[in-house]
Amino acid sequence: MKDEPKKPPSEKKKEESPKKCFAETITISGAKCGEMYGALAKYCYASDKTLWEKESVKDAPVRGRQQCETGPIDQVTNPGTSLSHDNCWADEIFNQGGPPSKVAPCTDKTKQTVFIGPTKDTVEQCKYSHEQVINVTVTRKDAQGKPTAGKVITTVTTGSAEAKTECDWTA
Repeated sequence: MKDEPKKPPSEKKKEESPKKCFAETITISGAKCGEMYGALAKYCYASDKTLWEKESVKDAPVRGRQQCETGPIDQVTNPGTSLSHDNCWADEIFNQGGPPSKVAPCTDKTKQTVFIGPTKDTVEQCKYSHEQVINVTVTRKDAQGKPTAGKVITTVTTGSAEAKTECDWTA
């Protein structure tokens, strides 16, 4: 058997260094159960450098058991803006079609992908997928079967992390 010829050192492939993506943490707060229902999510990226956000891809809302409202879930962050001074940005995951008794039970879901990088040139280096869900449940109905009380549970999932908050609503 012949040995394969060795490639000269100049033809060796350069080893690419692995991507160094920032750790993402999420918190969710400010639950509301009135005319506007949902909560506020905050996404933060651990870094000691300036981060840049590329235009986020916002998929059309995916409706659950029953259509909650025709309008999209509002999002605070304007696509293409850089992150705030603390390397965080926020989304208002609210549906303005309340009160929840009009739509309960239902699930309102959006999916979002955000691209972040340490510089404008490498902004697509790291990809963060988010699933944002507002779930309106019923805990009590009147004699005619109309919902009169329940919960609004707002959840954000990103990778293996999840943040959730809830509040009670009454008609």
